[in-house]
Amino acid sequence: MGLLADKAFVVVGGGRGIGRATALALAQQGARVVIDDSGCDANGEGHDPNVAPEVAAEIRSRGGEALALTLDARARDTPQRVVEACLKAFGGVHGGLFCAGFTRERALLRMNDDDLDSLLDLQVRGAFRFTRDLGRALVEQRQGGSIVLCGSNAAFFGSAAQAGAATAAGAVASLARTAATELRRQGVRVNCVIPTARTRQTEHLPLFRSIKADSLSAEHVANVVAYLLSEAAQDVHGELVGVAGGRTYAYRMSETSGLFREGPPVEWGELAASWREVTRT
Repeated sequence: MGLLADKAFVVVGGGRGIGRATALALAQQGARVVIDDSGCDANGEGHDPNVAPEVAAEIRSRGGEALALTLDARARDTPQRVVEACLKAFGGVHGGLFCAGFTRERALLRMNDDDLDSLLDLQVRGAFRFTRDLGRALVEQRQGGSIVLCGSNAAFFGSAAQAGAATAAGAVASLARTAATELRRQGVRVNCVIPTARTRQTEHLPLFRSIKADSLSAEHVANVVAYLLSEAAQDVHGELVGVAGGRTYAYRMSETSGLFREGPPVEWGELAASWREVTRT
């Protein structure tokens, strides 16, 4: 009997990478898992109906219970259908991970509205609907539960060709913190993981060319996600948790002491002379 025996979880984007690793980690601890993945490529195109079933089959081959769905995470009704499938198949739902994503690397001045809309449809609207629909089911069950969203450090660090990704990631981080505040009193935890991991979306980056194949793996992230979904993390709310291989850390936001002057608005000259005071931590 694993630590998650008699629990059921949903993983949207569970066919590859961090989602797949998380589904396997949950199942290893005895959880029953609903895996949803449309099987699109790294750019969000196409459809492979075998991706999610292959993960479910792997779980069942190890003696676990799993259900595969091939729904598009961008569709409005996908989160509700995934939750309903879990309720029907396993008699309840105890939490889930939303980690569906694809790549749109475009310089700001070359990025068109369609590129941005595609990112927002999946990574923001998809995460929002997932949090809302799964959160509603967890509240109605009156047994608590846990929701984990998958973000990106693009939300915090400026990087070339990442304007769209940064916009989406910033929204997801804010969503996680706000949802955690709203749902905490009803026993539902919401957190966000910020992974640095080798996946099909990142393996082309220079960082991953110079490290071992098993460094910064999806499994490192999955272990932390499984912890956040478990009751072992029952006091963890609204955290932005970074995972980079064996390093697990939290992102913090802070204000500087700043420049303060009573009376009329500060003059430009004083602002220029005191700018280091404004920005110094």
